[in-house]
Amino acid sequence: MALSPEQLQMWRNDATFGSSWRYDSAVAEDYYDGNQFDAETARKMEERGMPLTVANLCRDLVQTIVGLHERNQSDWIVRPEASDDHEELAQVLSLRLKEAESRTSADRTWLDATLSQSRAGIGWIEVGRSESLLDYPYRTGLVDWREMWWDPRAKSPNIVGDAEYLRRVKFFQRSQIEKRYPKKVAALRM
Repeated sequence: MALSPEQLQMWRNDATFGSSWRYDSAVAEDYYDGNQFDAETARKMEERGMPLTVANLCRDLVQTIVGLHERNQSDWIVRPEASDDHEELAQVLSLRLKEAESRTSADRTWLDATLSQSRAGIGWIEVGRSESLLDYPYRTGLVDWREMWWDPRAKSPNIVGDAEYLRRVKFFQRSQIEKRYPKKVAALRM
C-alpha cells in the first residue's frame, strides 16, 4: 500500500507539533532526578550567593507508587472462561507462563515500566525473541519513552487499538553497528 503525500505530511506534522507532552515528560523526569533548576536559573542563583536547595517530594511519591506495585505483584495465571472447561490446559499454560515470567525477568521489567510511567507519564515494554540460542527463547526489556512515536489521534486506552501508526526510533553509535554488521562497514563509513 502506497502512502500518499498528504498522509505522510500529516504524520510529520503529528511528530513535530503533536508532541508537546514530551517536553512536560522530560521536565517531570528532571524533577524526579532532582534537577529542578534550569542552567540559567542556577547561574543567577549562584551569582547572588543563593544555595540551590532542592526539596524532592516527587521522588518519594514515585518510589512509594513503585513499592506498592512491587509488594502487590502476583504470579500470572490462566483461567478458563467456563467453570470446568479446559481446567487442565489452563494449569499447564499457567505453569508455562510462570516459567516465562521468571526466565525473562518480566516482573522486573514491569516494575521498570511502572517507574517510567510514574516519572514521565508512560512506560513501554518490549517482548521479543532472544537472539542467543543458549538463552530462554523469549526476552523482555524496558523501552525508553523517547523512542516511541504513535498516532496522537488514537482514542483507544491502549494507544495501539485504533492508531494508524506506531513507530520506534532508536539510535545506535556507529561502532555498535559496525560490530553487528562487519560486512557493511565500508558502506556505513560513507
